[in-house]
Amino acid sequence: MAGGVEICRIRDRLPDDIGLLCQEAVKEGYTHLSRLMAEWENHTVRFDNAGECLYCATAAGTTIAVGGLTQDNNVPGALRVRRFYVSPAHRKTGLGQHLARSVLSSIEGPQILTCNAPTPGAKAFSRAVGFRDCAADHHNMTLTLPTGKGPI
Repeated sequence: MAGGVEICRIRDRLPDDIGLLCQEAVKEGYTHLSRLMAEWENHTVRFDNAGECLYCATAAGTTIAVGGLTQDNNVPGALRVRRFYVSPAHRKTGLGQHLARSVLSSIEGPQILTCNAPTPGAKAFSRAVGFRDCAADHHNMTLTLPTGKGPI
């Protein structure tokens, strides 16, 4: 991606500056990165089960976006897009779609994906990467990947 942005998979530890991105999210009223940090710290969600992954984007050594997949505990066999956040300064640049492509490229074989997009902006972004609205108890959007690579 242009602009010196690097996408990398997180395996053993969260980026040292993830707290700064979390603070940005909290200022916007989002708490999902706080949950990411807490779950990582207490080892309840580490994005390390079958099919799971967590990626981040950095620019000039600063973490500017994060997002991943976990097994969906409410939909057997599905993966759930989780903890997806792009710093406001980097939205509308293609970074979110680039990060989503990296996350989706880790999927092998056919897959059902779910996500909860709670805001109009999150829904618009999810639709742009191929998700469709649905009425389920634990998520509001879904995407079926017949080849594992997605429509984006």
